[in-house]
Amino acid sequence: MPFVKSKILFGVVALGALSLSSCEFGNKNSTELTGYDTISGYYSSLPQTITFHAEIGTGPARNQNGLVNQMPDLMKTVMANPTMLYYDDPIHGIGSLRAHADTGNGIPTRISDHLNTFGVSTSASATIPGCIFTKETVHTGSFSQAAVTSVISGMTVRGSISLDFTMTYRFIGADIDCDPMRAAFKSCYVDATGCSTDTSSIFYRPFVQEIFSPLVNSGIMTDVEIGSAKVLTYRATYQ
Repeated sequence: MPFVKSKILFGVVALGALSLSSCEFGNKNSTELTGYDTISGYYSSLPQTITFHAEIGTGPARNQNGLVNQMPDLMKTVMANPTMLYYDDPIHGIGSLRAHADTGNGIPTRISDHLNTFGVSTSASATIPGCIFTKETVHTGSFSQAAVTSVISGMTVRGSISLDFTMTYRFIGADIDCDPMRAAFKSCYVDATGCSTDTSSIFYRPFVQEIFSPLVNSGIMTDVEIGSAKVLTYRATYQ
């Protein structure tokens, strides 16, 4: 039940598990900033809030405020201060947020250079008979440039960015149809039973951990409850 692999795409698309783990920019470790580009560069940004939402079984929805040190690994990596805002394709408004330590790791976005804003929504899904597993991301942000540059972690920083990022996973279908998928996720997460070595599989263990670890580590759910999870969401803000 793999997702179909794809490069950086926007809207309602099917993405590979690698692309779900972190946007696939290729094998480069660094991104060189060249040419006349008044936007691309490093921007300061610090975590502000993280909230978690979980719907488990037939119980009421759970909502919980977390601590910024509970940010998911994807956010800690890409949004480590400073963050690169990169204008991949100015003609079509395509950009990305990239980790300063490894600029090949990042999140795709669309940049509105006249408004100094960026944002995009993406979705992906995998299906077994009667059950659809979906991933949805929505983020918006803005950037501003300072009159003078500064240096953070050895990087020349040209301004600051804010970000509001939401990630949601859903199991859509009757319990009798979705329970086998949830059970497979649970066993892979808990003790690696049934995990796939195929990096494009939704049961590749790093991908499974990426889905559930933020919620389990926050305490809003237990690993046992993966077997009855229906909706899992986190929302992170940076400024």
